[in-house]
Amino acid sequence: MATFWSCFTRQFSDPFANIYGDVIGERYDFDSRVPNSRQIRQGDVLVMRDQHLVYGWGVVSAVVSRPGIKEARACERCGSTSKWIERKTLTPRFRCGRCGHESNVLVAVEIDVTEFSAYYGDNWIEFGAPVPVRDLRPVFAMKDQQNAIRRLDPTAARSYIDIHQGVPTDLVVEFEDPGEWVRQGGLRETRVRVRRFQDEFRGKLLDRFGEVCAVTGRQPREVLDAAHLYSYAARPVHEERGGLLLRKDVHRLFDSMLLLVDPDDARAHVAPALLDRYPSLEPLNGQRLQVPSDRMPRTELLASHAEAARERWTTLKKDLAER
Repeated sequence: MATFWSCFTRQFSDPFANIYGDVIGERYDFDSRVPNSRQIRQGDVLVMRDQHLVYGWGVVSAVVSRPGIKEARACERCGSTSKWIERKTLTPRFRCGRCGHESNVLVAVEIDVTEFSAYYGDNWIEFGAPVPVRDLRPVFAMKDQQNAIRRLDPTAARSYIDIHQGVPTDLVVEFEDPGEWVRQGGLRETRVRVRRFQDEFRGKLLDRFGEVCAVTGRQPREVLDAAHLYSYAARPVHEERGGLLLRKDVHRLFDSMLLLVDPDDARAHVAPALLDRYPSLEPLNGQRLQVPSDRMPRTELLASHAEAARERWTTLKKDLAER
């Protein structure tokens, strides 16, 4: 019986560097200091997420382990690397839960660990659009909110995957028992069904807006996506006032909450932290939507997305400030 896990990665939550080694869609790297690290097995299902978004899921084909050495921070009195507590308002800043020592500093030490790589690239299914991580919260089997590797309820996880894996792409890969895939030597037979009405929705938006990206203007039909402004999984209807045509790269920024449309001024805004690193994105920033006033999407849908995006921008700013 496969076990379902939620696995936290920083690959996309800090889009400017990948310092943890994870490669989304290929492997998940972790070590023995992480709770549940020794529980992941061949045939388990990994749902990959960061602090804000869930990107897809894969089935583990192999887990490779090796000895390693990692730098850690330790109590200066007893040497504990796991029991000290960082206090946000009290001083001294740190208190050791093992010996009770209080101090404003921790010492750097090297510790022996077992490093793991869980490979799942042969069985990776990316969600058609990243899903807000809050939608995953009811799927967790336990309340261990701080753990990078968290067990999921298998019944709820199957339903969650089935709902989200086809949004907003045209094909949906039906969920099968991952254990069977592994027992068949890593090969899998998948049943694919066409999600009805997706092409129709894109066609309706092309009729509504023409071959025009809402942010960048006229574009070839081939590079334009139909973007939902609401969760299609939560409300499986194609509402014309709930969609925009976006160029594929702009669509990706929008779904990743790195670009928003302010409902008050109908302008696109790029995350300031992103502009600092990638000034070539500046032409997108401040662009008024190229949508006729009588065909604007629903204000409340733009506002909901903008609120979630600004929450992510705050985190990006903090991450950069700490580096």
